[in-house]
Amino acid sequence: MSFTQATPDQLRKVLTRAVPITVTPEVKLVIGIMYQAIFDSTLSHQSKPAKEFFYSQYGQDLCSLIGLNPTWVQELLVKHAWNPVLGQAKRSKYRRRKPNVKSSTTSPATVQS
Repeated sequence: MSFTQATPDQLRKVLTRAVPITVTPEVKLVIGIMYQAIFDSTLSHQSKPAKEFFYSQYGQDLCSLIGLNPTWVQELLVKHAWNPVLGQAKRSKYRRRKPNVKSSTTSPATVQS
């Protein structure tokens, strides 16, 4: 599977061109909502809810409302905006080691006289 990273602005233009109906202010609003979800999906702290939006009933209804196939939109985003493995981040098979930092709060050695 080839993977080409696209910006949210490029994806918005693709979605706008793919709409089979006249682009009215209402259609622009729906595309704006989808654009915001695409943009949020590229941010690490909002990634999961934004990606789940396109798989939710609400996201699918919005796609259908403007004449787009929800499955096509999901495939477009997986291929061009998210990690190609179903939009999930790849995880290393190796566990990260915690840094070996010694605490500076150890009690000082007693001095014998």
